[in-house]
Amino acid sequence: MKKTVSALSPLLRSTTQGDLLGALIVDPARKWTIRELSQHIGSSYAGVHAEIERLALGQVVREERVGKARVVWANEGYELYRPLAEIVLHAYGPRALLTEALEGVPGVERAFIYGSWAARYAGEFGAPPQDIDVLVVGDASRATLEDIADTVSRRVGREVTMTRVTAEKWDAGDDLFLTTIRERPHVELLIGGTDAHALGERPRRD
Repeated sequence: MKKTVSALSPLLRSTTQGDLLGALIVDPARKWTIRELSQHIGSSYAGVHAEIERLALGQVVREERVGKARVVWANEGYELYRPLAEIVLHAYGPRALLTEALEGVPGVERAFIYGSWAARYAGEFGAPPQDIDVLVVGDASRATLEDIADTVSRRVGREVTMTRVTAEKWDAGDDLFLTTIRERPHVELLIGGTDAHALGERPRRD
């Protein structure tokens, strides 16, 4: 089934397309198999394959065969690459960039985007998010998290705010602020090989 139009950017066809382009554009030189992309963005193989077919036909991605595997990467020579990259990074860059930046950071056990960005990602239409709210579970260095927030802010053109809580506090479930995050749309970042979670959001279907 087709997904609804992206609430983060109506210029993009779907959330899967936005996540896919985000992964490709964040690191345009990186080459991916379709299965790797599917696992990376937490979407079905069939859905990612269909999007890659469209992008390849439009020359938005380049591709080659490595053995039996089909490998794709961003086509920086595509004539609309720069404006497309700006749109994608502004809308879907937060998830892709934060996942990449927080991967392997000591003390980061889990991380979530919440607030208006997560609500739009979940399909709730409304005003464009003015900032990106991130909850980090663990005991990572605050200075490191602030540096990551500053770096991602510059790339997506929106302020990124990091809030850190201990794993014990998150697991306790008795904090009003954390309860609100749990009850509202929030997107768990795929860090350390965890499964994809987009909790509190509408079901995503391919």
